[in-house]
Amino acid sequence: MYPPSFDYYRASSVSEALSLLADHPDATVLAGGHALIPHLKNGRADPGAVVDVSDVAALSGLEDDGEATAVGAATTYAALLEAVDELSLEDRMPAFVGATRAVGDRQIRNRGTVGGNLAEAHPDSDLPAAAIVADATVQIRGPDGTREVDAADFVTGPFESAVGDEEIVTTVRIPHVDGGDVGGAYLRKTHPTSGYAMVGVATRVAVADGTISSARIATNGVTDVPVALSSVEPVLEGFDLESSDADERLTEAVADAADDLPVGERRGDVHASADYRTSVLPTYVEQAVRAAIADAGGELEVSQDE
Repeated sequence: MYPPSFDYYRASSVSEALSLLADHPDATVLAGGHALIPHLKNGRADPGAVVDVSDVAALSGLEDDGEATAVGAATTYAALLEAVDELSLEDRMPAFVGATRAVGDRQIRNRGTVGGNLAEAHPDSDLPAAAIVADATVQIRGPDGTREVDAADFVTGPFESAVGDEEIVTTVRIPHVDGGDVGGAYLRKTHPTSGYAMVGVATRVAVADGTISSARIATNGVTDVPVALSSVEPVLEGFDLESSDADERLTEAVADAADDLPVGERRGDVHASADYRTSVLPTYVEQAVRAAIADAGGELEVSQDE
């Protein structure tokens, strides 16, 4: 299917992009294009104008300000992964790095952008859940200036986000984590054709003196929006990894992970029903938590009966 005709504009600055959006109320933003172009071809998107921000230098790159890592919205997945060692990103946002590695293939990672991934708000996308566990904030700029939205509040529905019609995402800010050795992971069950996650789980834990001092868990692909598993997190905080029954207690701690999922927003399709996705979620949560504990240098005590 051929996409509809539209006017094309290439912005050279954030200000110019905002001006173009204000002048063209039916415009949409193009960065990497891996979300927008398919939507144009299948009829999901029908803009009168497209504003290309891929050449806006202020929107690309990563910067460490000592308290957080600021990721420009037009930074490609590949550019973020290239900066992993230089900026110690696997120490500071391990689940986000893991989710970025999970995205598509090399071609997609070379063109797709971090901000575009979040702004598309695809229910099965990897980064939104990882952004939640990283306690990220998304900076949005529009006619009234710049505002920040917590990652947990950024996705408002399937393919809907907090970004207004005359606004663009400029930066994703991920704070550094204190409080022990930090580990994280992102695990998913991959859709056999699209490559998206049917079930995705992002985790981050801090381990100090053999105990989980903090835990963050979120899931994507199971519901219309990414969901923080807020009932599981406090159960894990204070969890003694060195107790003789730690292995069994971890399984019990995540058994009710699906209780946080809004019933009316659970997803299903011909490849995996909503009931199936919900039923396997605790298993993926447990595996992701175990991976995060190991990444933090922790070790679960296994019962001698096993």
